[in-house]
Amino acid sequence: MSENTAVYFDGEAETWSGRYNERRQFRDRLLTVLRWVGEKRAGINLLDYGCGSGDLLTHLAKAGFDVTGIDISAGMLKAAMQSLQSAGVPSDRFRLEQVRTDGSANALQEKFDGVISLGVLEYLDDPTAVLQKLSQALVPDGFLIISVPNRTSLLRRFERFVFRNPAFFEKLGLFPNLRGPQSYLNFQKHQFTLAELDTLLGRWGLTRQREYYHAGPPAFAKSLESSPAIAMTFIAEFRKTS
Repeated sequence: MSENTAVYFDGEAETWSGRYNERRQFRDRLLTVLRWVGEKRAGINLLDYGCGSGDLLTHLAKAGFDVTGIDISAGMLKAAMQSLQSAGVPSDRFRLEQVRTDGSANALQEKFDGVISLGVLEYLDDPTAVLQKLSQALVPDGFLIISVPNRTSLLRRFERFVFRNPAFFEKLGLFPNLRGPQSYLNFQKHQFTLAELDTLLGRWGLTRQREYYHAGPPAFAKSLESSPAIAMTFIAEFRKTS
């Protein structure tokens, strides 16, 4: 991940948590992951790679899990610390660490019962290398939960079309959040398919257990929003089987 990307997320840190109230797809993702992790045994240790402002970390810590959060953005880590402390999470129940620009971190030398990475891989220069590090950080039978942009989505293709033709849409006054220097599309480098993740993670002994497609305009019916052809994001859980 480049320094420019880190600077972008530093600038978003103070308002990032608000997205969970403002955007349905953020809430949906959070609730899905909390439900999946909630099925695991209590007290296991979890790593959140790209923890952002700490919303997921805080929920998991309050639910009884020991958590480690790492992120490239110092601003996001500051917000995560504030979130955890405001929630009264004891300091011996969580750790925070800043990721180096090559994606490495001291925490990745340890072993975890579960690793979670939501909305991170798409910003990395080498997501395959990071996926390998995350896989190697799992104990046998550990789980990995990944959330990434869905490349099969027609809406994602439309996003990229808008981004590549800013002048046309500027004249129409449409989609200002998808064009211009503050658009996240300036920093997003990758999109994915489930088949790609299956192949990559299969190299390191991980097998997919379940998946959930979601995220679309509010006007879309739930059945359409959860279609691989429409849903802008998918979440998948993998288990380390070998």
